[in-house]
Amino acid sequence: MWVPAPTRSVGRTGSVLGVDRNDKRVALHRNQGREGIRGDALDRDLWERVQLHPDVEMVFATMGNHRANIECVRWIREFLPHVHIASIATYIDQA
Repeated sequence: MWVPAPTRSVGRTGSVLGVDRNDKRVALHRNQGREGIRGDALDRDLWERVQLHPDVEMVFATMGNHRANIECVRWIREFLPHVHIASIATYIDQA
């Protein structure tokens, strides 16, 4: 999941913070100049550790599993109740 997410550690408006469980994918994005951390977007500890800046406007949940995206949206709502959320869906009944 690579999300537009200004964080206290990133600190730049319009920046993107990527979160992925795959070390190689995180390294690939970092090598291309993107901010990225290894983590699981379904893990509460991640959301507490990242400390997203309160001015975050949008988060994208882009995991390949519909139920995982729904769970991720629940965490986003808990930590950033004001934010706009976009997510991917494979089938129309998942929209």
